Amino acid sequence: MEATHLGALHQHATTAALTRALAELGRIPEIPSNLQNIVARDGTIDRRLVRQAHAWLLPAYRIRRRLKNPGESLAIPTWLYGHEPTTVLATQIAKYFQNSVREDRLLAVATHGVIYVEGRAGTLQEIFQDAAQNFYRVLGDFSPMIFFGTRQWMETLPVVPLLKKLFKPADFERYVCVTDEPATILRFLGEHNRQETPAQRMARCRRA
Repeated sequence: MEATHLGALHQHATTAALTRALAELGRIPEIPSNLQNIVARDGTIDRRLVRQAHAWLLPAYRIRRRLKNPGESLAIPTWLYGHEPTTVLATQIAKYFQNSVREDRLLAVATHGVIYVEGRAGTLQEIFQDAAQNFYRVLGDFSPMIFFGTRQWMETLPVVPLLKKLFKPADFERYVCVTDEPATILRFLGEHNRQETPAQRMARCRRA
């Protein structure tokens, strides 16, 4: 989930700076496996895993330090999975210990829309939480839902046909986008940008 924070961080940077950052992060693209074993139950530390985790995180720290005017982003991770590092590319971090509450707040502040990429049970849970918020207009408006990967969301895990039956036809047509093209997502989100500031969104979420 670093991608959105990396993009936001480079909001005021050059394309060359973003390209350089992508190359640096790409040298170790996958988070080390078995990090849940970095500290054993008896307190023993696995130094090999520590070195792997350090090598994976170090490029992100270097990227963050060298940006003079970083764009802001909010990470809402869960502390339920304690071995998963929180991205250092986010400028602000909200701390939740219960995953269901964390996901509810994550969706509540995403009033400009949520992009769903390939996922499994956790992603499905978020989709249906978002669908419920939208169906009942919990926060007053319908937050756009973007499904990136037509085959994934129409065939492999066919949630889109279900949502089409759930939502009113006008809402589905206006607020749901299914595509394989990033440019289509940008246009779709641009059309639904309500020009609301982060402070206004947070205030409205607190009132809700």
